[in-house]
Amino acid sequence: GEDPAVVPTLPLEHLRALGSSGQVTIIGYSQGAIPALGCVLALGNVAWLHDCILLNSATAFWPHWFQELLPSGWWSDPPAFSSKITSWVIRNDPLSDEVPGGSQRMPQVPGETRVLPSCAFGKEVMDNH
Repeated sequence: GEDPAVVPTLPLEHLRALGSSGQVTIIGYSQGAIPALGCVLALGNVAWLHDCILLNSATAFWPHWFQELLPSGWWSDPPAFSSKITSWVIRNDPLSDEVPGGSQRMPQVPGETRVLPSCAFGKEVMDNH
């Protein structure tokens, strides 16, 4: 396997090629939101990146390599490109929000997080993802 602390190959050259033709929006769902966010973090504040939309980002699988891409102090002093990131999560989704009952909360991503109401409860809580 790959070293979990090393940033994997991200499609940055493809995104730059798209960006040379106009505005780009990056969208990632579930575990696919992890590399989508990684691309935004690696690219930083480029003018052609319009926004990044993360849908139920599975931050339960927050990779060690994010630390290589996150600017220091990103939580208390977010970089300008954070305003391009919008994360949509469903309340009580154990992979992107929290385990019901508040026993464990998943990491939040830079940018704005919008929380939608739960659609499942009890033993069916994974249906929220």
